[in-house]
Amino acid sequence: INAEYMGIAILLPEPVEKVGKKLTVGGMFKESLGQLMAVINSTNPHWIRCIKPHPAKKPGMWDGVEVNGQLSSSGVIGTVKVRKAGYPIRLPFLDFLKRFRLLKPGPLSDAEGTCRGIIDQMKFDPKVVQVGTTRIFMKNEPYSALEDAIAEASAKYVLVLQAYLLAQIAQRDAREREYEGSKVQLKEGLKASIQLLSEEGKGRRGVFAEEQEAWAALEAQGAAAKLENLVVMETAERGAIRDEHHALMQQLTEQEEEERGTVEARRLAAEKEARERLLAAIASFDEDEDSARTAIADEEDERWLKLERTAHAEQAARDARPLLPRAA
Repeated sequence: INAEYMGIAILLPEPVEKVGKKLTVGGMFKESLGQLMAVINSTNPHWIRCIKPHPAKKPGMWDGVEVNGQLSSSGVIGTVKVRKAGYPIRLPFLDFLKRFRLLKPGPLSDAEGTCRGIIDQMKFDPKVVQVGTTRIFMKNEPYSALEDAIAEASAKYVLVLQAYLLAQIAQRDAREREYEGSKVQLKEGLKASIQLLSEEGKGRRGVFAEEQEAWAALEAQGAAAKLENLVVMETAERGAIRDEHHALMQQLTEQEEEERGTVEARRLAAEKEARERLLAAIASFDEDEDSARTAIADEEDERWLKLERTAHAEQAARDARPLLPRAA
């Protein structure tokens, strides 16, 4: 192969022998181009702008003049200026309320009226914020101010929620301490009742010993009437002691059950109420955050799509522009 055709031999593969008409160089190019277009049509191309930071080809260097010139030539600065001159942030009324509803608490009667109230409350210049028929048009500065305001308002509500939860925890601890104190009192009452029973047993043994002595004395003296009186008195005393003991045990048992049921019911009700309020607040914050992220992501996608369209249009206009003849 001659040297002048060596480049073609390297770039183009050797043609495959086919039966019939031979494949020419133009046919090979057409077939290769068709394969390339098929691959391109089956993918989603993404355009990346490469900016040279400096002409020295060394790391850690930056030439602002050259970078600025490249950005101007590629149309990026022009696109940014056009975007800043208009209203890049456009939120429908409902999306605007989902994100910034906390700035104007109260009943929601009209979406548009509430949006206007929030804007009037922030005291924005009409040149940077406009209310349309279905959405709010804003520049970047008022949107940043709204984000700062909603962050501050959310922090206030978070502080209120934290204070409420801390109060609930403190009340629960106080109820637990009260219950522990009641348990101590009940234990002391039980100890006192046990001691009373022990003393009663000692008294019964003493009464029994006295009874034995009395029986011996009565048998010796033959006084049956006195013995009967002693038996009646002993029975009355035993019945009084038994009734007093049963009444004391019943009172202690009822008091313990009542206090235990009251403390447990209060604790369960307080925990259920705190859990429901916390879940509601978390769900509301999550919904607001998801709506804001979705709106910002949609705006970013729309902005990059516009930038790509603008770049394509400028490239097409640049390609269609006729080249000026060079001076002789």
